Amino acid sequence: MGVLAGFSDRPAELEGHGPIPAEMGRRLAGDPDSWWRRLLTDPVTGTASHLDARRYRPPGSMQEFVRARDMTCAAPGCRVPAARCDLDHVVPYEHGRPGGGAGPTRADKLKPECRRHHRPKTLSDWTAELGPDPEGGGEAVIIWTSPSGHRWWVRPPELDLPSWERATDDWPRDVDSWRRREADPRAVGSWPRAG
Repeated sequence: MGVLAGFSDRPAELEGHGPIPAEMGRRLAGDPDSWWRRLLTDPVTGTASHLDARRYRPPGSMQEFVRARDMTCAAPGCRVPAARCDLDHVVPYEHGRPGGGAGPTRADKLKPECRRHHRPKTLSDWTAELGPDPEGGGEAVIIWTSPSGHRWWVRPPELDLPSWERATDDWPRDVDSWRRREADPRAVGSWPRAG
């Protein structure tokens, strides 16, 4: 941002081309026909955590992330694997507005839906919206509403903790203590010392 604000004359980066002079980067960024994409970073680690898409169709990496995160169709009770589902903008993408208007292409606004559930949501009186968990959970839920007004809340799946985060009591008793100690990072340093 320092280059755009005029605080620095370091070269700007033009996607697909490479470095360009700072002044040219400022001119291109200020052009009314330019598209901006936000790159959000984690405030603690500084690593990139989200890149906005500027088109209706999410980029491949975002598709993979959403399918891995949600695992199955987001319709109530549906178990169709996410790999066989369409990705739906829960808040409809507004094709006539820059960046999709109220329904931008972002991972937190996309959910997998099998064709059987995606089509009625798109073409009939069924609706789906993102909202707060009625039971106070931290993640947003999808609230499905039928034409008769009945509602269902669908929560994101709970993923299992990785093995190094699980309590060692979860290990089968027939696994010897050597393997438990080897897999449990908290046990490091508790090795017997040679006399």
